[in-house]
This record gives sequence, C-alpha cells and structure tokens, in this order.
Amino acid sequence: MVGTSGDDRQTYVPGEDEVLEAVESLGRPSTAEEVAARVDERTGRGGAAPSASVEAVLGLLRELEKATRVKSYTPEQWRTLGIVVHGAAPYTRLWWSVDKWWERAVPGGRGYQQKRRDQEPRGTADEESPVTASLQRIAEEQRRRYRSRNRFEGPGGI
Repeated sequence: MVGTSGDDRQTYVPGEDEVLEAVESLGRPSTAEEVAARVDERTGRGGAAPSASVEAVLGLLRELEKATRVKSYTPEQWRTLGIVVHGAAPYTRLWWSVDKWWERAVPGGRGYQQKRRDQEPRGTADEESPVTASLQRIAEEQRRRYRSRNRFEGPGGI
C-alpha cells in the first residue's frame, strides 16, 4: 500500500508480517526508524521506490505489542534486563521480538534480580532490626519511669 507523508513524498505502508520479520531479523532492540529501514532492505525497496512509513511501522509495532508479539522498553529498561543498546536516547522506545526477548532478556533480567538480592543487606537471627531495638529502648524507658513513680519500687519505695 502506498500513501503520502507530511512532505508530499510517497511512502510504503508495510504489513504486520513484514514488520515482524524485520524486528526478528535485527540482532538487538531497535527504534521504529531502524525497523522501517530493515523493512526497506528486506523488501528490496530503495532508490526510487517509496520507503516504509515510520509512522505506519510504529503503529504496527504498537499493535504487535498489544498482541504480545514484540516488546518495547527504554534503553535503561533493556539494560536492566541485561541487553545493552548503545547510542539510543534515554526516552526512546526500542522494539524487539518476544522470541528474542525470551531468549536473551528474560534470563538476563533474572540474573540482574538475583544479583540485586545478593547485594541486599541481610540480618542474621542474632541481629536485631532497628525497629525492634527502638521498641525495646522505648519499653525500657517507660519501665524506668513507672518504677521511679511507683512508691513500692524505685526511689522512696518501702
């Protein structure tokens, strides 16, 4: 299907399968622009032929995400999952196929979570939590006050 973009240049509107194939062929999470360029490469479009519309590709990527066929995260979120993507703006959504995500990102994310848990401070049974220590200190303070005022205990007691 051929349409026009804002600058009266003809663009190509790819189908879901073409976009999904392009996303799957990329070796890392990619921007909508990179996916559109890959669609052009894979379909042999170039030169005088209209290029894939980035807006149409983005719309299809969102539809594919709703259908859980692709995943999109920011570069920081991908890094948290163990996938480093260099050169992308921090707010940019990067798209990748669910199959690649399961293959590479899910195990990386589990590793990241395990590393975080290992780095968290852990108390032993012998150590008191700060809350328990504080409660015990307050209780002891109240016992001392009670004893000091009770005439049968503390100063002045019989």
